[in-house]
Amino acid sequence: MVYTEFVSSDALVRAVNKTQQKLVISNEERPVAIQIYGKETEAVTEAARIVEDARPDVFLFLIGCLRI
Repeated sequence: MVYTEFVSSDALVRAVNKTQQKLVISNEERPVAIQIYGKETEAVTEAARIVEDARPDVFLFLIGCLRI
């Protein structure tokens, strides 16, 4: 199992290239887990939609940082 570095939801929503590259998954890396974190509920929600398109095998949220 491969785990990505923690991915910033804010950086994903802003389309920061370095962050987007963390979502590029090859078949050789599978199974793969993508981990995201963030403070703003809206940004984490949008980032989850973006990560879904990468089709990870596991999707982890660091939800202790959300501001609700």
